[in-house]
Amino acid sequence: IANERASLGGIAADGRVACLVPVAEGSTPGLTLLLRRYGTFTNASLDGAYHLVACGSGSGIHGGWTRWGTATFNGSGGVAFSLSENRSGQVFSWPVPDASYTVAQDGAVQIDLGADELRGGMLDGGELLVLGGSASWGGEPAFYVLIRKSTSATAATLNGPYHLVDLARPAAPFTPQPTVHCVTLNASADGV
Repeated sequence: IANERASLGGIAADGRVACLVPVAEGSTPGLTLLLRRYGTFTNASLDGAYHLVACGSGSGIHGGWTRWGTATFNGSGGVAFSLSENRSGQVFSWPVPDASYTVAQDGAVQIDLGADELRGGMLDGGELLVLGGSASWGGEPAFYVLIRKSTSATAATLNGPYHLVDLARPAAPFTPQPTVHCVTLNASADGV
């Protein structure tokens, strides 16, 4: 995908997911992920365990962070997290109290973390969830991606051509630099 704002990325073959990053000299670094709004949803649409990855920017020159782990939704408005965080090179367990969530009929999702709030949406079928935050005043800007945990994935599952969008913020006062690539992954026994 290319557009008049000098963004590049990729789109899924079925058109349900697209990703973009700005690549023009002087543009503000960022990441845009689009999920097609389709289907009818309820809180029960989010049920089970999801892989979670996130990146965000905190205060100060060393405030960049990433988070990873599991979010487990109960199908009736409750979610529990088990997460770790890398904040400027220091890795630790990130304690998150149990939270609540709501899913609107159009697939819009809101997670209430007490002092913080995340908002976003999900794909029809519930396999992918994208959230941004903080939607609360004074919270840290962040981008969350959740993928439903597979019960049958193997090393061979990750095989073939993929669009890759990468955003990294060095542990110094540098601007995050987006990178866009097309990669082909070849499965091996060790999953690399």
